[in-house]
Amino acid sequence: FNDYLEFEGGFGKLLDDAGSYFSLFNSDFAQYLNNQDFTDNMNQFGALNVRQSVSNHTDISGYLITSNSKTQTASSALNSYQNIDDPFNENRTVANNLNNFFTIGKITVDYDPSYKEDFAYNAFVKVTNNDSNGLLNTVSPNQNNTIQTLTDVVALNLKQNITYSRKLSKAHTATLETTYNFQNDKPITEWLTNQQILQGLIPLEDDTLFNILQTKKSRSHNFSAILKDYWVINNFNHLYTSFGINTSFNDFFTEDVQLLSDDGINNFNSAGFGNDFGYHFIDTYLGLEYKFQVGIATFKPALFYHGYLWRTQQFETAETFTKNLFLPQFTTKVEFNNSEKLNFRYRLNARFPGINQLANNFILSNFNSVFRGDNQLENQLYHTASLSYYKFSLFRNLNFNLNTSFNKRVQNIKTVSELNGIESFNTSIMFDQPEHNWTVSGGVSKKINKIRYNLSSRFSYNDFFQILNNETDLNISKSISSTIGIETSFKNHPNLEINYTKDFSNYQASGINNEFDNDRFEVILEYDFLKDFIFKADYTYDNYNNKSQAINNTFDTANASLFYQIEDSPWGFEVNATNIFDVRFKQQNSFNAFVISDTRTFILPRIVMFKLSYKL
Repeated sequence: FNDYLEFEGGFGKLLDDAGSYFSLFNSDFAQYLNNQDFTDNMNQFGALNVRQSVSNHTDISGYLITSNSKTQTASSALNSYQNIDDPFNENRTVANNLNNFFTIGKITVDYDPSYKEDFAYNAFVKVTNNDSNGLLNTVSPNQNNTIQTLTDVVALNLKQNITYSRKLSKAHTATLETTYNFQNDKPITEWLTNQQILQGLIPLEDDTLFNILQTKKSRSHNFSAILKDYWVINNFNHLYTSFGINTSFNDFFTEDVQLLSDDGINNFNSAGFGNDFGYHFIDTYLGLEYKFQVGIATFKPALFYHGYLWRTQQFETAETFTKNLFLPQFTTKVEFNNSEKLNFRYRLNARFPGINQLANNFILSNFNSVFRGDNQLENQLYHTASLSYYKFSLFRNLNFNLNTSFNKRVQNIKTVSELNGIESFNTSIMFDQPEHNWTVSGGVSKKINKIRYNLSSRFSYNDFFQILNNETDLNISKSISSTIGIETSFKNHPNLEINYTKDFSNYQASGINNEFDNDRFEVILEYDFLKDFIFKADYTYDNYNNKSQAINNTFDTANASLFYQIEDSPWGFEVNATNIFDVRFKQQNSFNAFVISDTRTFILPRIVMFKLSYKL
């Protein structure tokens, strides 16, 4: 993962664009690299990174990464179905064999001919070919079924970006940024079972083995461009004008059929399945931002006018829609000094549905759910506001930060579900009841001599409506997490970090309370000794408690390594032990509109490994 960050620009990227740098941690590729939730894994991996200064004005950099992995995963879950007339529990186990191949490549060209202008070009390509063979067993009061799931996904993603800026005069600077993104996905999914599934939702014919095949094709072309003028009226007043366009052209095809044992095909099209859907979307906008300074405070009110045009076509039926919106923004920054700042941001947001939400014929979502979109859906509308305070004192060795954010959804796309056992039929509607989300987090750290003391906490509140079996209910979830810890920074002695975390979470639905709590104790040790040795060890203790289901689990994990490398020598030797206590699973809880899940994800057993490294 550290190599990947270096490929993307390393620490220099953090200095240039912190938001882009931290987004790398949440990218699909980063999550793939950090994933340890498997019981078996064999990986072939190769990467190449190139950087070259062509001239005093031109730099080229790029990388190519290829991976081919074979992975086995396993999990078990207790699913509690609630908010229905007759609540029940489902025990579900899932095992998967995954074969994942991907190649990603990126090239960047930076051209700075003079201090007045600069040009940058980025191209990114990702090719994937993944297949899996999964076996799922579900046991509930009305069902005991085993389902085999086969998937094969071939996908191509190509993204290109050009940015250009030029200083037109002492007062004006212009920038142009354009992006083109092409995505082509072709997933094929096959479900095999000896029992009928989704009765009343899919038109199955009697057979000795029920073989359901789904073919999807999704292709999209997305283009965006923004031209912006920065007008520096004086040191205390700036005016920014923006003109931009976002376009998207999408095609979506689905076909669901039953493959019969006599080589016949039962096509579900006669029951309203099958999509051949086109979606064209154009957003043109004009923005005006006024930035001014009063004393230690900087204000930037902004207003953006958007004109939306979109067209949907299902087979031969086409419809065109238009809409205009004013979307305001406001930003304030109060800089008391270089080490104490207060920031406030507000924005009214509009988000339009994706093509899969609009395609208005049935589609098989999973072995136990069917979905139908609605091409009449419009945009979601929601307010976001955040306030952050930061203070740092080098003299007192003190850090303090406090952050809060608030979201209010005033117009939302809401899923409507009809539940029968574990099987559901889902569609989407426009929903105008307000929903809210509020988070507060903060932390303080103080260093005294060689020991730093840390305290942090986070609280979140979320209320949302669910529409289930023709009833609309308000659900509320709350959680709070606090961590207290110390860490040392000795030069010639072992360094220790100790943390204790307490988590509480509560989920309320239809008058029913579900409570969870977790205690975590963590110790991390690092010791550099005898010049050439590095010893590292970590230990984590978890006590997990699902009060609603009276489930309590305690488990601890530990890892250790001893690394030896003579200074300036390319050779390194390491003995590494992972999962020393041979813990076989992780445990966590989650919830959605009508089910609360208590899940065990199985992991690798204890492994002791000898590592040999040679660095050029």
